[in-house]
Amino acid sequence: MASNPLSNRLLVVDHDPDFLRLIKSAAKGLDFDVIVTGDPSTIVKKAEFWRPTVPMIDLRTPGIDGIRLRILAEARCTAHKAPQPPISPGFRGLQEVAA
Repeated sequence: MASNPLSNRLLVVDHDPDFLRLIKSAAKGLDFDVIVTGDPSTIVKKAEFWRPTVPMIDLRTPGIDGIRLRILAEARCTAHKAPQPPISPGFRGLQEVAA
């Protein structure tokens, strides 16, 4: 558990359960408190309630506008410093183009 209740809080939404397990395990090893979900319709309410410092959104989740979802989730986060890169297995190509 993170020592500061408002730091190291990661909220992850992705449609791939294997990816969610991997991220949750890795983040806990880095002293993050983590909530993961495969249901994108719950992320805004979870972000409002839990106030994560970092949202991680799969922009290519079927049936939802991932960019809009990310904006909504980020608006409810506790930290609004530099934008956090949305990390997703399907998003690597776009990250390389943007760099």
